[in-house]
Amino acid sequence: MRKDKYKTKYNDKKGVAYYHWLIIYVILLAIVSVMGFFVTGYLGDMAKQGIINENESVISVLSVHLTDDLRRIEGAVKAMSDSPQIIPALIHRTDQNIAHANAALDRYNSALEGSVSYLIDRGGMTIASSNRNEPDSFVGKSYEFRPYFTQAIKGGPGRYFALGITSFKRGFYASFPVRNSQGEIIGVLAIKKDLDELEKNLSGYPYFFLLTPHGIIFLSGDKELLFKSMWPVNKDTQRKLIASRQFGDKQFDALLSHEVSDRTNINFRGGNYLILRKVINPEGWSIVLMAPTDRILIYKLIGIIVTVLICTFIIIPLIINLKTVRSAQLVRESEEKYRRFFSTSRDCVFITSKDGSWIDLNEAAVEIFGYSSREELMQVKISDLYADPEERAKHLSIITEQGYTKEFPVDLLRKDGTVIHTLITSVVRHDVKSNVTGFQGTIRDISDRKRAEEEQLHREKLQVVLEMAGAI
Repeated sequence: MRKDKYKTKYNDKKGVAYYHWLIIYVILLAIVSVMGFFVTGYLGDMAKQGIINENESVISVLSVHLTDDLRRIEGAVKAMSDSPQIIPALIHRTDQNIAHANAALDRYNSALEGSVSYLIDRGGMTIASSNRNEPDSFVGKSYEFRPYFTQAIKGGPGRYFALGITSFKRGFYASFPVRNSQGEIIGVLAIKKDLDELEKNLSGYPYFFLLTPHGIIFLSGDKELLFKSMWPVNKDTQRKLIASRQFGDKQFDALLSHEVSDRTNINFRGGNYLILRKVINPEGWSIVLMAPTDRILIYKLIGIIVTVLICTFIIIPLIINLKTVRSAQLVRESEEKYRRFFSTSRDCVFITSKDGSWIDLNEAAVEIFGYSSREELMQVKISDLYADPEERAKHLSIITEQGYTKEFPVDLLRKDGTVIHTLITSVVRHDVKSNVTGFQGTIRDISDRKRAEEEQLHREKLQVVLEMAGAI
């Protein structure tokens, strides 16, 4: 008695100590997890800031290069508009005046490394051009529909990005009004700068884009993406842009589902990217760079891996102990539940070998099959209990194919030869190598229910006969 009491106290103390250590482990694990969470977030933010700093430098360099080149063109076209060799060609369109204008356009175009410099009269017709001797000469072409012409003819400077309708090359158009001595606008001077050369500098940045205010890709390191839209363009805007011929006559397929802003994350072509966007002019044109965010993931993974490793070293002893205790408890509970079910079930609960021998069965089986003892029934082969041997073959075929049967109807024999109606629910048993070793399940005797159903059917038939006889 005293020994049991001492043992109980010892176990109680052991249990209290175990739970004390469990609490300490849990607290330590929580502290490490929280610290790991913040460290991982910090590493991710550090990686993101590094990506931002590096790629903002790239955007700044490229945007300065682009905008400086375009401003130089805009300044030059303004200076050229006052040239004494330009104005006479618009007032008196003689061969000599046109020749002087062409010579001036040639000099300016060569000095500026422009693509084409040209002079347009008030009606929008080109009367002189530096590319007059080329197959795609602008001379004689009307550009009155181009916004850079309409902007300049109204008195202001013109600025325009577009796909050339004659050359089919992308370019930047700068224009300025040409005035006579009375200050009247008599024409427009324009310079086109092809942007193909500039785009060659972007080959190292496949996801670098120059976007229109509507999100249409005008320049790109990946030529397959040209004239697609970064985000959806509404149908009305599409119709207007196609009608203007600014970017040709193609539909603008969207790459993303919504407009992007600076420093937002997106998923594109299966990869994660950080968007860096910078507006470069008053019209809303912008430069966009999509920077891969793999580094952020790597940094975060480092934080997660370190945290997991520390947590693993903390919880390994605890897990081993918990698993041992829990496994023993589960085994006991499982055995207890199975034994309780095994001994109290009114159905036959069985385990058999593959060849049809009993391995285990409960007392209810003895009563169902009418044998005097469990030992006597254990000596009977399963195949001898089937009223119809073909039913056993059918039953085995189904359970082998499906791995189980549920309430499979079979007529079986009691010891005295009486046929009983049963429902068999069973599953296949396997060894560690997945080989079939036998079957286990339950057999429910439904003979009484079957008999009651047959009697009820007989009464119903008899009632019908009596009703028919009465009707006669």
